[in-house]
Amino acid sequence: MNSDRHGPPVFIVGAPRSGTTMLAAMLAAHPRFAAGPESQFFSKLPSSELKEATKPEIWPGDAVGMLASLKLADQPIIDLFQTDRVQLHDFLIAREPSIQAMLESLTKPFADARAKPRWVEKTPNHILHLTTIRHLWPNAKIVRIMRDPRDVGLSTRKLPTFSDNILPNIYLWLEWNKQAEPFFDTDAKALTMRYETLVDDAEGELTQLCQFLGEAYDPAMLAFGNAAGDVSSAKESWKGQVSNRLKAS
Repeated sequence: MNSDRHGPPVFIVGAPRSGTTMLAAMLAAHPRFAAGPESQFFSKLPSSELKEATKPEIWPGDAVGMLASLKLADQPIIDLFQTDRVQLHDFLIAREPSIQAMLESLTKPFADARAKPRWVEKTPNHILHLTTIRHLWPNAKIVRIMRDPRDVGLSTRKLPTFSDNILPNIYLWLEWNKQAEPFFDTDAKALTMRYETLVDDAEGELTQLCQFLGEAYDPAMLAFGNAAGDVSSAKESWKGQVSNRLKAS
């Protein structure tokens, strides 16, 4: 298995409501990147169970079952990635047992179906699993997007799992980014972007992002509303604005 054959994968992370979905849609609008819905892979599948599922004697049965158990806003994630148990099994049985193969059974066929050579995975709370991601994908590019915590605190009130009080939401922003800071300070393949700067100078920031990712900037990235259907789902009403024009709010 060579996940870097067409270029390394990209992971987008960050606190909720920081612009991760918007950034994923921008990359999905690029002719070389495919970004799908949140996989919730590391946040919902315990590492001990992932390791157990990759034992050769049970591969890929338990792996398929674990992937099929993942849900996002009460929707099966395999449905959102437009796959099923049979396709997952066929993908995995042709590969050596590994945690990488499990995640790539979602992301790579999704990219192949769109004739895109590189896949992007965006799950905000994967910011808590950076060392694991780096260990499994040594060449992956990891992009964090940060937004003013006051705006994050206000915006996360729209999410069903967050507080109506902005202070606990701001505290979560602080804790997640504080935990991630040493990684982004020292990892040469990791980049931090600012939401406000991206909104103010989208073309300039996306040009720099593409340079970091090793690709040429494409103006199609500014028309990212067309990619909204790939990075969000019908039951995630709080992501509806990703199909709108770029604006600070």
